Amino acid sequence: MQPFAEVSGDHAGCAGCVLTLPESVWLSWQPHLGGPKLVMREDGIHEFADVKSDDLATSKGWIQIFTADAGGVKSPNPLRITKTIRASSGQLAQLAFEKAPTEAMTLLTSSDLLRTTLQRRIAEFWPTLWPKFNSRARKPMA
Repeated sequence: MQPFAEVSGDHAGCAGCVLTLPESVWLSWQPHLGGPKLVMREDGIHEFADVKSDDLATSKGWIQIFTADAGGVKSPNPLRITKTIRASSGQLAQLAFEKAPTEAMTLLTSSDLLRTTLQRRIAEFWPTLWPKFNSRARKPMA
């Protein structure tokens, strides 16, 4: 099997690769990437702060995040790029296959998660015990 970089946009014969996503999709993907933090360089390009990559300097991978400019008078509304992220395939693989599972296991093994889950479930039957869970209180069966 070929190394990951040999079959991706980082291959020497590839001019580059751009993934363009609506901002809402980008935000919904955050948990699946381990909630990476972004830092903006002086030139306005973002990079992942959480992962470092030796191949980032030569990477030809980009993620463009956009939103529709709803305040515009033109129809259809023009698109506005909100973030340009330089990313390598190695970084994305590290986020998706290393950082995200580690974050998920940390959350799942947290004692706070068990306590919160128990409180929420008990509050379904006894709403006055934990008022903050009242919005999730069980509705009587008809």
